[in-house]
Amino acid sequence: MEYLSDRLKEPDDYYEVLAWDRLSTKSQNTLQRAIERSDVWRTSELTGFNFDLLSKISIEDLNDARFIGPARAEELIQELINLFENLTVKKDLDSAADATSQIISVSSLQILAKLTVDEDLDKYLERVGSFASITPHQRHTLLQELLPSKNPFKRMMSGKKDRETALGHLIDANLRLSFALAKRVCPDRDIRARTVAGNLGLLAGITSFSDKPNVDFESHVMKNVREFIQDLIGSFNLSYDDIVELMLDANEIETDDKEEEEETAAPFEACTTFSELLEELDQELLKLPKVDERAIAMLKHRHQAFGEPGLTLDDIGKKWGLTRERVRQIVDPLMRISIQIENEVPLLLKAVEIFEECEDEDQFKAKVAEEEMFSGEDFSWQRLWGLTRIMSPEVLANRVYEKHLELESESGANSPIRSLIKKDRSKFGLYDLQVVAKKYEMSEDKAFKIIADLYPRSIRSGSLVLARTKNLDTMFENSIAKQLKVRSPLEVKELLKGLQRTGKQRDVSLIGSVVDLSGLIQILAGNPPEYETASNHLIKEVDFQTLEKWLIEIFSEANLGILHTNDVVNFALRDRRINVSSVTVYLLNSPIMRSHGRSLYSLVGTEVTEDQLDSYIQIIRGSSEASEVSYEMTDASKGILNVKPNLNVITSGIVFPPSGYKQIFEGFEFETSCSCGQLETIQAVKFAPSGFWTGFTAMIRHGFSQHQMSKGSIFRFEFDFDKSIVKLLVN
Repeated sequence: MEYLSDRLKEPDDYYEVLAWDRLSTKSQNTLQRAIERSDVWRTSELTGFNFDLLSKISIEDLNDARFIGPARAEELIQELINLFENLTVKKDLDSAADATSQIISVSSLQILAKLTVDEDLDKYLERVGSFASITPHQRHTLLQELLPSKNPFKRMMSGKKDRETALGHLIDANLRLSFALAKRVCPDRDIRARTVAGNLGLLAGITSFSDKPNVDFESHVMKNVREFIQDLIGSFNLSYDDIVELMLDANEIETDDKEEEEETAAPFEACTTFSELLEELDQELLKLPKVDERAIAMLKHRHQAFGEPGLTLDDIGKKWGLTRERVRQIVDPLMRISIQIENEVPLLLKAVEIFEECEDEDQFKAKVAEEEMFSGEDFSWQRLWGLTRIMSPEVLANRVYEKHLELESESGANSPIRSLIKKDRSKFGLYDLQVVAKKYEMSEDKAFKIIADLYPRSIRSGSLVLARTKNLDTMFENSIAKQLKVRSPLEVKELLKGLQRTGKQRDVSLIGSVVDLSGLIQILAGNPPEYETASNHLIKEVDFQTLEKWLIEIFSEANLGILHTNDVVNFALRDRRINVSSVTVYLLNSPIMRSHGRSLYSLVGTEVTEDQLDSYIQIIRGSSEASEVSYEMTDASKGILNVKPNLNVITSGIVFPPSGYKQIFEGFEFETSCSCGQLETIQAVKFAPSGFWTGFTAMIRHGFSQHQMSKGSIFRFEFDFDKSIVKLLVN
C-alpha cells in the first residue's frame, strides 16, 4: 500500500509539527478528511501535521475520503511535495516569546534598558562607543561573578546585585561586537530591529556561557547574536517595537516591589504547620501576574514543592483540554518562581535544621511522622528543597541540597538519585547531561560521574553520553553498525538520518545536539566512519533480520540500486518467506533504507542523482497498464469475475468492477478460497460503499506462489452468493 509520505522528501525531523497554515485552505480540508477516513487521529486533537502522520495515511484513504475527487487529491499531494522539498524550520511566535522569556526573566529592567536602541541611531552608536573595552582577565573575573559558587559561604555573601553589576559591565563591553554582526545579518531589514535582536542574543550568550576549557567566549556570544537575529528578524519578521514588547512581557513575571515583599512576610512568619503555609503560598501565587487557580493546579503536578505525583505536559494538557505547548508556556515560568521574603520563614528554617540533624533520609521521614509541624503531609527532602527554592533566600535551599549531597555520598550505590538517573536513560542508551544536570541541580561533570559509575563502558561527547551496558549493545550502536555494514565508509550526516529512522521505527526520539551526536559516532566508528572500526566496539557481531537481508539482496541486484514501492511489493508476493505487510514499514523506517520521494527507495549509501530518479519514474509510468476486469453470471446464484491485474491491484488487493454491478454486490461479504483447497486465510472480499472490491490480496498471492501465475495472467474468481464464498479457479 502506498502512503502519502512515499511521495515526499524525508525531512530531518519526522516528528516536527507543521502548522495547518503551511497549506492552502482547500488542502487543509482535504488532508483533515483523509485523516478522518484513516482514523489515525481525531481532527479535534490536531494542532498541525508532521511527516510521521503522513506515513500512516494511505493514498487509498485520501482517494476514499468524503467529497475528495482526483483533482483535489492531486492538488494536496503537489502542495505537500513542494512543502517538504523546500522545508524551512520556523518556530511560532509563542515559542519565540517563550525562548526570549527564559533569557530575560532573570534580568532586571535596568539590564534590559541596556539592550534597547535610541531612535536616533547615531546617538546609540555614540553611547556604545563610549564604553571602555575590557581585557580577557577582566572578562574572566566578571564571568566568575555570574557562575554559581560551589562554596555555600560565597553564595551567601554574593547576591543578585553583584551578579547584575557584572552582567551590566559585560553587556556594555560587547555591544559594539553585537552591532557589527547586526549590520551583516539580514541586511535588508530595519537596522534598529536587527540591533535589539542581536543585543538579546548577546544577553543569551553571556548568561549561558560556561567557564569551561575549549569554549571560546566570543565565538559563543557571536553564535547567539546571529541566531537571535535570524530567528526574530529573519524567521518571525518582528519589528523593533515587537521585540521590545516581548522583552517587557517576559520581564513582567519578575517583580522587585518592596511593598509586596513586606506584605508577604508576616503571613508566612505566623504559620505553625505546613498545611497553613501551603494555603498561604496558594494566595501569594495568585497575586502574581498571569497566574490563576488553573495555573497553580498545573504547577502542583510538576513542582517538587507540592509533593503530588508528577504528570507529563501531555497528561496535564489532556486534563484541561490544552495543547502540550500551551501547558508548557503556562507552567515553565512558574517553575522558576521565587517569592522574595525579607526574613527567613521560621517553619522552613526549623524543618531544614531537622533535616540537617538526620543521619539518613529514612530518619528524616521518621522525624516528619513525629513532628506536628508537618501536619501529616508526605514530606521528603525533595519537597523541602522545592519549598525553600520558592520562598526563602537562596542560602537555605543550598543548605538542603548540600545536606542531600552529603547523605548521597555516604549511601553509595543505594543512593536514590542514582536510581532516578538510571531511569532517565533513553531507549537509544543516551543521556543529555544538560537535562540531567538541570533536573537534579548538579554539574554536568557530576552527572557524568554518576552515569559512568552505573555504566562503566560509557563514552561522552560534549553534553551527550552513550551509556553502554556490560552485556548488550545499545540501539544507537546497532543502528550505526547496520548502516556501515551495508555501505562503508559513510558520512556522519548520513548515519544521523539512519538514527532518525531507527527512532521512528521504535517510537523513540533521538536526543542531543547534532555536534554531540556526531562526536559519539566518530568515537565509535572513526572519521570517516567505517564498519571495521564500529564492529571493534560491539559486544556481539551485528546481524540483519530476514526481511533486511532480503531487501539488501533485491536492491543490490536492482538497476541503479533504485526500486519503486510497487516493485518491491511485487517481489515480495513471489517470495513465500516475506510478509508483504511488513515491507512498506521497513521501507519507511529501517535505518538501512533511504527514501527519495515519489515512492522510490535505495539502500543507504547509494548515490542517486535527480536525473536518475526522473528517468526511473518515466520508465514506471511508461510501463504501467490498466487492469482488465469483466464479470459474467453463470446462474442465479453464481458469477465469475475475470481480472488481469496491474501492479496497483496486486499491491492493494482492490478491484474496481465494471459499471452497473454495485447494486448486485452491495452488502455482501465473501470468504476467500482456492479450487485447489490449499489456501489458508481469514481475508474476506467486501464491496465498499465507494464502489470497489477489497480483499483479493491473499488469493492473488496464492496464485503467484502456488500456481505459477504472473502479472499478465487472467485470474478467475467464482462468486457463490448462497454460500457467501469467492473461489480462485485454477487448473
